[in-house]
Amino acid sequence: MSDLLLLLRRELELVDGFVSLLREEQDALTAGDGDVLAEVVARKGKAAEQLALADRQRAGWSQRHGLPPELPALAQWLERQGPSPLLDAWRALMQSARAAKTLNASNGLLITQRLNNTQESLNSLLGQQRQATSLYGRNGQTSTLTGSRLIDSA
Repeated sequence: MSDLLLLLRRELELVDGFVSLLREEQDALTAGDGDVLAEVVARKGKAAEQLALADRQRAGWSQRHGLPPELPALAQWLERQGPSPLLDAWRALMQSARAAKTLNASNGLLITQRLNNTQESLNSLLGQQRQATSLYGRNGQTSTLTGSRLIDSA
């Protein structure tokens, strides 16, 4: 079982590192710092790969020991074992995973807000451009500037 404890502690270390990256990402999103954000996203991708590997290793351990690879099966098995360093490591891992999930959702909202603000700004600029290139005609309707009249070319 010490190999499971090592796996859980390693995965906890990786999830804690991922939480730190998510906090950095949140800071960069809040500050609007695209350069830092790009660097954090690249590191986050590598960290996600390491987390996926750790997940596969844990699932492999479960299967080798007659358990289904899904998290609830391992959680139930650990709970049945009673208090132990394994159960403590599992609980710490789940707590850190919940923190990562919360931060990731929060960052997703920040990204959505930034995208909406950017889209509104673009729509406003495009609207101003359309207004600047049209005038009202004698019939009260807008007409695109043709450049053929003196006022159109001014």
